Amino acid sequence: MELINFIYMFFFYAVFGYIWEVIWVSAGQKKLTNRGFLYGPLLPIYGFGAVFITLFVDHAIERFNDSYIVIFFSGLIIATALEFITAVSYTHLTLPTKA
Repeated sequence: MELINFIYMFFFYAVFGYIWEVIWVSAGQKKLTNRGFLYGPLLPIYGFGAVFITLFVDHAIERFNDSYIVIFFSGLIIATALEFITAVSYTHLTLPTKA
């Protein structure tokens, strides 16, 4: 896959993830809720998740001959690891440090 395809994928899923999350949370709270932290309709966690899953699951498919269980658990582990790393990083960047 070429780099431009990954760039398109990143922006598509970042925007689509933003729209999905705003609809989901707004429906639960019964008011329009902005879920993004950037200017504009973009949540990069979804874009990076799509790119990483595509990269690593493609590798797992080649290695394990299209095993659906391997594909499922590869995507699950990658998405969980990305969410965890993002949460820990965001927490360390936003919480005040003790002097």
